[in-house]
Amino acid sequence: MSRVAVITLALSSSQLKSYLYKHDAETGTGTFNPLGDAAYTGACLMQVQHLGPQAAEKRSVLTTSTDGHICLWKAFDQTYSLQWSHKIHQNAIKSFDMVSLASGGYALLTGGDDNALAYTVLERSEGSWRVQPGSCKIVRSAHAAAVTGVAIAQKDDRMVGISAS
Repeated sequence: MSRVAVITLALSSSQLKSYLYKHDAETGTGTFNPLGDAAYTGACLMQVQHLGPQAAEKRSVLTTSTDGHICLWKAFDQTYSLQWSHKIHQNAIKSFDMVSLASGGYALLTGGDDNALAYTVLERSEGSWRVQPGSCKIVRSAHAAAVTGVAIAQKDDRMVGISAS
């Protein structure tokens, strides 16, 4: 039996790279095959999360970066194309978590080196992901120092955000 995983890397060199990992249980070996790559601006990519199904023709990822943006990337053949970027923090987004919503969208919690904590909702509209208008709520001085860790705990229709600095 084989196991398969899509692995995506956000590199500090502003590169985004995805691989298809196939593990063959019979031989105990595995292979990495490139799926796509892209380059962002001069800002370093900090985190990456897959959105929705990871079939080759539907692969989308969300990244955060040192310029304070979240960015949506969509896969086309062997490359990613930047669909949009949305500025949330003044500088680097140091921490990032997200959970699926019943609506099919995602709730995002981010923390930055600007000491801020932000909650944002992504929704699917006409086949594309977008930031839900008016959903980005920011607490500017949430901490006395950079927010280096965030998590969202969810049960049914209730969620709790947790942050640390």
